[in-house]
Amino acid sequence: MIFNKACSCKKTNETFRTTFGKKILEQVFCPLCVENAEENTLLVNISGVPGRSGLWGVKFNADFLFGKNKKNKLTDDALIDVFDSQKCIFDFIPQRTPRMFYRIEGVKRNI
Repeated sequence: MIFNKACSCKKTNETFRTTFGKKILEQVFCPLCVENAEENTLLVNISGVPGRSGLWGVKFNADFLFGKNKKNKLTDDALIDVFDSQKCIFDFIPQRTPRMFYRIEGVKRNI
């Protein structure tokens, strides 16, 4: 499935590929608004894609992904897997060689 999602600051509207549906993605943060990313947002550094390079934030819908057990399952590895396995990923990242165009920086945590 392909769908669009506006970033938090509404300056960009990005297309995503997913095997789930629109509910998997709660919010996206472009390089202009990523500093406002919420806790549990996956931080992804995009490179080699003209007009899209920089640090992006992808906040998945934990309730949709993990249900009532989200506290036990909402780990960095689980969130990274959703992106790495292309269960939900930017559509501008090629399907055949996706890892060449991004690096996972981690998951934002409030301390």
